[in-house]
Amino acid sequence: IDEARKRELRRELRTLLHQLDMTVLLVSHDLRDAQSLADDLLVMAEGHILQSGALSEVVEHPTSPESATMLGYEPLLKGEHHNGTIQEEGVGTLELAPEDERSASTGQVHVFIHPSVLSGVPPNHDLGCGIVGEVVSCYSEGTLQILELRLGADRNSSTRYIPVRWE
Repeated sequence: IDEARKRELRRELRTLLHQLDMTVLLVSHDLRDAQSLADDLLVMAEGHILQSGALSEVVEHPTSPESATMLGYEPLLKGEHHNGTIQEEGVGTLELAPEDERSASTGQVHVFIHPSVLSGVPPNHDLGCGIVGEVVSCYSEGTLQILELRLGADRNSSTRYIPVRWE
């Protein structure tokens, strides 16, 4: 089924389910199905529940790297967290807001970003988060555009591939 028809079917099914005041268990590998139809979301991998709760809470606050990846988040940094900053060698430093309760913790952390909130700013504009990089290329993989990002300011920069869907 083409994408336009899928969107139409999701809208019709959501309307029908509300009209019938019916509870349905939907199993799907397409997060867009859940976002269109579900009130609650349960994320599973290999028969184990990774996370469950209200759709918006689960999507906005994944509780594990595996859950985050399944919800469309992409790894941005993997580094040491000390005194309110996260640093990955060769990539850069990310500062946490002082009021963020996580800013007091220390140790190895993973930082994920959702492509829907990815934004770029020109260099030297103090609008960014402390991660410096450049878009190396952009290429298509079906309905996705893949941004190849080189993070860090030196030749040993780390490369990340972030899928972006234009809808």
